[in-house]
Amino acid sequence: SHLGIVKANFKFTGEPLKFNAEANVKSLAGDAEVKGFLDITQNELVYDAKATTNNVDIGKIIKDESLRSSITGEFIVAGRGVDYRTMVNKISYNINNTVIFDQRIESSNGTINASSGNIDLNLDYKSNSGYAKIDGNVNIKDINNLAYNLKGNVSNLDISTIVKGSDNKSNLNFAFDVQGNGTDIDNLTGKLNMQMDQSMLSNYMLPA
Repeated sequence: SHLGIVKANFKFTGEPLKFNAEANVKSLAGDAEVKGFLDITQNELVYDAKATTNNVDIGKIIKDESLRSSITGEFIVAGRGVDYRTMVNKISYNINNTVIFDQRIESSNGTINASSGNIDLNLDYKSNSGYAKIDGNVNIKDINNLAYNLKGNVSNLDISTIVKGSDNKSNLNFAFDVQGNGTDIDNLTGKLNMQMDQSMLSNYMLPA
């Protein structure tokens, strides 16, 4: 196996369509422990689960080099439904010392509350690209015309770690407040307020 020797333990208690489950898996692609509850007797799927990972490599598991990673953290999800337009759930996570998409994430945590297409979020993110804190709301009920109201602070943002190339080296520091609708660049409506602190972009200093 490309995952080496896989050691796994599984435990199920309950009924075939309504049960608690526990899984513990160790392999060359990392370790994962999952505990949860699943009820598929209702009109909508009901779930409550917690997963803990240690150096999990998604790319190695599915044989996709573009997804090579090392994910360490804790993830909790509880709710009802899987259709983004109607589901009601809460997701929280806390990751550290993680690498994915060339991002070296020192720490990140947050909560995402979804209710019938309306999503409230609160996220903190610190990596080799910089630090960001974002709070707000996104409505995805009409996926072709998203509505959003987001506020945040960004510091030490280095664009070169995202778009690559030393010409894009930067250290950007700013606060933002964006409200609007749409995803098509030609049909966006809304407003953006940005407060720039002293920053650097491609060796040019940007005053506050």
